[in-house]
Amino acid sequence: MRNPMTLLRTPMDLWHAVRELPLVETVEALAQLPRALEEQMREANRLIGAAQEHLSFISEATGKLVAQLETMGVAADKLAEATPAMVDMASTAKEQMELTTVQLERTNEHLAEVLRVSEPLEKVGKRVQKFLDRRGGSDADALPE
Repeated sequence: MRNPMTLLRTPMDLWHAVRELPLVETVEALAQLPRALEEQMREANRLIGAAQEHLSFISEATGKLVAQLETMGVAADKLAEATPAMVDMASTAKEQMELTTVQLERTNEHLAEVLRVSEPLEKVGKRVQKFLDRRGGSDADALPE
């Protein structure tokens, strides 16, 4: 005689199988019902435990993500608050660079003028030195005109 419980997976399978069996097999199947229900309860509990572990992991990961998002939100808010000040600083820096450029151009012009004036003076100074060297002294009254 074949075991009717080998083909059963759910209590409803048992119910359908019992209706088609003779009385002896029905009684045997009903006797095996508590064990089948117990096995299904153990399997259900195992699946529930695994699901709870997964939910716990997901909950922890979600908490970490929320904390990161809050940190990013604070940083984004600070950047948004600082943006107008940074724009003003950049504008001021640009204006200062333009003023510095103008000042450097003026300084270069002044230096060029100083060089133009100093070159003839240098030549005069060399001529005076040669004259003094030839005369053998530093007699200021004897300078050529």
